[in-house]
Amino acid sequence: MKAESSLGITELSDCEMKYILAIFELGGDSRPIKISDLSKHLNLALPTVSIMVRKLAKRGLTCVVKRGYVTLTGNGCVLARMLIHAHGILEHIFVKAGLTPNEACCIASRIQNKVPYTVIMELWEKMGKPLECPHGIPMVKKEGRVCPCNFCKD
Repeated sequence: MKAESSLGITELSDCEMKYILAIFELGGDSRPIKISDLSKHLNLALPTVSIMVRKLAKRGLTCVVKRGYVTLTGNGCVLARMLIHAHGILEHIFVKAGLTPNEACCIASRIQNKVPYTVIMELWEKMGKPLECPHGIPMVKKEGRVCPCNFCKD
């Protein structure tokens, strides 16, 4: 797992994290997605989503590839994979502590961008380097699969 990026996962706001994960889920590493599809996926107004996509582009995380379409940049993809990996490791810790996988998923969703990735990597090593989250979903994949309740609502 590549741990370098110009931004770290702890430098992302919760909102930015949700957008990056949603774009990755819908488009994976490189498939451009319609901003309108992202708007529907996040259940947000199109103008709101367009503003955030431009903000993420200014940070070097997304790229508007043609009118109305967006994809993650290389840095955006690295951060998406790091977030998914952090999510899965945190889930393992919470399941080991006695929570159900779904409870662990919801809690991990709230804090996966709060724990420095260097700490996540140390935890991953100590846990035997699991490759799947407790739901059985690979934590690091090219396409955009994320845990079933990765967008838990508070």
